Amino acid sequence: MENTKSAISLINLIGIVIIIIVIGTLILVLGADSLDISGNRELKFKTMIESYESSLESYKAKLYIKDNGTFDELTLNANLDTLEYNGTVQNGNIYTIIPSLKGSKYRKKIKVVAGKLDVNSFTGKYLKWAKEKIGDLVHNPEEDKSNEEQVEKRLLGEGTSLIDKASNEKVPYVPDEFNYVDGTTVEGGYTIIDNNNNEYVWVPVKDMSPFEVESNTKLTANIVTDFSKIKDSISKYGGFYIGKYEASLVDGKVSSIKNSVPITNIKWGDSITQVGSGAYSYAKSVSLTNNYKKFKSTLLYDSMWTATLDFMGILNDKSGLEYGNYNGANFSIENKEAKGSKDGGESFDFLSSKATNERILLTTGATKRNCVKNIYDIAGNVSEWTISLLNNNDSTAIVRGGDYNDLSNLISAKYFLEKSTLEESSTIGFRVALYLE
Repeated sequence: MENTKSAISLINLIGIVIIIIVIGTLILVLGADSLDISGNRELKFKTMIESYESSLESYKAKLYIKDNGTFDELTLNANLDTLEYNGTVQNGNIYTIIPSLKGSKYRKKIKVVAGKLDVNSFTGKYLKWAKEKIGDLVHNPEEDKSNEEQVEKRLLGEGTSLIDKASNEKVPYVPDEFNYVDGTTVEGGYTIIDNNNNEYVWVPVKDMSPFEVESNTKLTANIVTDFSKIKDSISKYGGFYIGKYEASLVDGKVSSIKNSVPITNIKWGDSITQVGSGAYSYAKSVSLTNNYKKFKSTLLYDSMWTATLDFMGILNDKSGLEYGNYNGANFSIENKEAKGSKDGGESFDFLSSKATNERILLTTGATKRNCVKNIYDIAGNVSEWTISLLNNNDSTAIVRGGDYNDLSNLISAKYFLEKSTLEESSTIGFRVALYLE
């Protein structure tokens, strides 16, 4: 009897070993992924692709800043063997851009082509997943409208997370990296906020004529190309986003965040034709440093400034004294976190009011009194660099809106002044705008 039991146990053991061998063989033949019953395979794969794309965007942001705003992503290419930029072979390869790719089983399938993640070496569902993640999958509009990609997944007020709806209905588009600020409306200033608390307000544009006029001015080739893209985007989607606040520097990033010190003492750039570092390149770097997938960032063009004032209903105001931080204004400050500087930004102190003839630079969003349709300090506080060319002089650019130092009661948000592109002043800053690619 003992021998019989031992024989049965041995047979059972042999059977278990055979089953293990069969399963192991299946894994080798079919791939471990094919036996993944957790339902997380797609999520894991897309998360990986997202991390690769994030590394690429970070690398491009560094190039952008290094090249003083002249970075051309179309010249960036990389694979396992080479890294090319601006037509020149650089030291390194794709691991230089995406370090986490080293050792990955997908290392031979990922490339960088013309500044974009190339996933075309994948096949089947992996190709589909990868293209969905990088926003490169073209969907047939006639396909079933009830699938998940056609359904709003968030409550976004008058906005939408569906790109086709944004284009067709000319309503604000809200990508995944942004949330809708509850209660805001298009008429009153539809606002979105990202994970770093940057806030932007939708500017609906119904009259494209100012953009047509500006498109005929003599600007440098890169700026003209960018403006053409911006104009097409505004026409297609019915508007653009403007920084709710003047630009500030928070944690090393150009930001649009409340209760921050506005960036001042910054030049526009070297010149309109030789951009260099300055407000222009800083504004363009925002979408890269924040890894915005659908948005590009820019300094405001003159026509964008005009469209903003038109939306705010203050385009024809001769004075902005009632809602602007000018020297001649006086007002109370209800924001307990607001600060002001009486020495051109050298030091800031808490304050509860501003008196007439006080020259005070305020932190962003200091008082609702200086806010129209959720956009703060479009009049006064700091003058703001824009992309405009006056009298075809490429060594000057235009600042708009006036500043805290201005005495005249006739200064308004429409006010403009020609300045050397190299000028750095405690009264001049800038603001960032976002547009859909």
